[in-house]
Amino acid sequence: MRIWEDEQSEPPILVDSAFGKVPKGCVISYQQPLKVKSNINIQLPAFNFPSLSYPDTVLNEKQDLFFSSLAISGQQSIDFEMETREQSTTTAWHELRKFRLTASNFKDICSRRKDHEILSTRLLKGKVIQTAAMKYGIQNEGVAADMYKTQFGRDTHLVGFLINPCLPHLGCSPDRRVFDDTEQHPWGLIEIKCSPASHLDNLQYLKFNERNGSYSLKKTHKYYYQVMGCLGLTGSQWCDFFVYCKDEFHCERVYFDELLFSEMLDKLNLFFFLIIT
Repeated sequence: MRIWEDEQSEPPILVDSAFGKVPKGCVISYQQPLKVKSNINIQLPAFNFPSLSYPDTVLNEKQDLFFSSLAISGQQSIDFEMETREQSTTTAWHELRKFRLTASNFKDICSRRKDHEILSTRLLKGKVIQTAAMKYGIQNEGVAADMYKTQFGRDTHLVGFLINPCLPHLGCSPDRRVFDDTEQHPWGLIEIKCSPASHLDNLQYLKFNERNGSYSLKKTHKYYYQVMGCLGLTGSQWCDFFVYCKDEFHCERVYFDELLFSEMLDKLNLFFFLIIT
């Protein structure tokens, strides 16, 4: 298997891997990426969960027992978050997602017009199927976080699975937290998307503004709903949406939209209590 280019070609761009420097794009570069040191045990300020509510609903005994089984205390929420900071690599992360509506599915739920039972069956399975794109994202998230720090001078901190005790049937897994003292609310979130594409114009979830030559996340895309769900459930006021491609990156700050989240919450609660239970 050839790793290095022929001598007469341009010198390859080298990247770090578990085995040292290797050419960018070779098999080893993405199968054995450099393990970035984790800040998993750092004690961060607790999330200031907003007081949210769900509609009064009459449940039968079986439904009430099911919903009650999801209830957690404030301390449990804190413990679960710390326990699952390595996210999909932990058993607890998968267990906590079961029977809860999670932010990555909020768009599907909010835009559903029919076949709600089919969607609920898929969601209740709680099984996360790791696609090639998801695997690439997991492998390169640490590299992207380093790029973010290099560009903006801000450290990022791992975040686990978050459950607002007021709404135990919902949950979210922001990628990381970040501190920016220029903001009125300095603690925010960062959502990282890594793409094997070379350029941003290959990404369907970004919209190009010809007037100012910049990209922005489409507000109709599931990633926007995912970000808004994470903000609304955690009480955070902003999230940096960071896209890392092979040859370029994009970063934009998405601020909490209270009206949109309120509309989302109505649909999420309706879906859960009418379909899930």
